[in-house]
Amino acid sequence: MRNRTKKCIVLLLAILLLCLCVWRLTPRTFGQMTGADPQTISSLSGTAVLGGNRDGTPYMESYTLPTSTAGDEAFRDILSLLCQSGYREDLRNLLPWAVDSAGSGSAYDGRSVTLILVWGTSADETCSLVMTGGQIVVGRPNHDGFLIYHLLDTTLLDQLTEYLMTHGEKGG
Repeated sequence: MRNRTKKCIVLLLAILLLCLCVWRLTPRTFGQMTGADPQTISSLSGTAVLGGNRDGTPYMESYTLPTSTAGDEAFRDILSLLCQSGYREDLRNLLPWAVDSAGSGSAYDGRSVTLILVWGTSADETCSLVMTGGQIVVGRPNHDGFLIYHLLDTTLLDQLTEYLMTHGEKGG
């Protein structure tokens, strides 16, 4: 009886580990990540921040895209980039308490992109996305804390940064 119990426990743990791996590695769509149907998003705005060391002098630059609505080319371009990528959940999303902060660690290269997406008039119809390194931190409506995802398309941060630098207004 005791040997059978051990085998059942080991089998159960193996099944749980397999389920965890499948959950972690299954790609999510943009809509699943944000909790919003991309077709309902009516406006967005974004900022790219670049910082670092230039010839021994620290620098920080920002490029802001003013509010862009569904009919605008910038809106379509940014939403298209976001919808083309896939996203994988971080294990921290399974924690029983709210995640209040997230760092990208050694993957941070001095660049970040922040996007605010709106699909209605209330705060419950707004989502924030912050990309640094290979991760994206999502502030979803009706969710305590943040959700953390990993970018499947490792060039997404590059593409969004370049787009905001080209089409946004340079800040101080």
